Amino acid sequence: MSMKQSIMLLVTALGLVMVAGCGSSDSTSTSTTATYSGIVSGSLYENATVCLDSDDDQTCNGEAVSTKSDANGAFTLTGGAYTIVAELSGATKHAVAGDTGTAADAIVLVSPNGATDTDGVYIVSAISTNVWRQMDANSQTLAQAKTAVANALGVDESSLLENFNGTTMSATTRNKLSSEAEALEQMLADNSGSFSALASYVSTFELPSRVDAIQ
Repeated sequence: MSMKQSIMLLVTALGLVMVAGCGSSDSTSTSTTATYSGIVSGSLYENATVCLDSDDDQTCNGEAVSTKSDANGAFTLTGGAYTIVAELSGATKHAVAGDTGTAADAIVLVSPNGATDTDGVYIVSAISTNVWRQMDANSQTLAQAKTAVANALGVDESSLLENFNGTTMSATTRNKLSSEAEALEQMLADNSGSFSALASYVSTFELPSRVDAIQ
């Protein structure tokens, strides 16, 4: 074999190694997909349509990642980092686990991305919806909105997005959060599910003392 032929074979072999290496790199690219666990709460909402809101329209219409909540309001979604939306139209509202339940109001609940409880669970409720609306209406971060809502309710910020159907919360905090959730759900129902009802509600947080608290 001539020197020229040897060099050509070596170049060809190196080229094949480089192509194979590129294929290996592509196959191990990092994925942004994650699994999100949560509960549609206030009461326990069974058969709610829950989705990752990739187009940010606060509905589950056309969303690729969606599911139904179980009898305890629990759900799991796997997908990108988006706001979670729960549509209650057609859902059953359980005051306590295992009861017959009643038809839920045709409203939508929202939980901002990252708005989990201390166990990393999304409690999708009227409270989380109010935090989302505070962020949207006032261009606030999640941390700022949580502070504003918690201060307005007179509860500790660490309890704001916890499951108030649980047993570890103090009775005083549970009563404040559950009462607020009921009032917000009724406000949404009275306004045909429109979030505009919450816009004026969250604006009442922007008192001088509230502004100082969130800055």
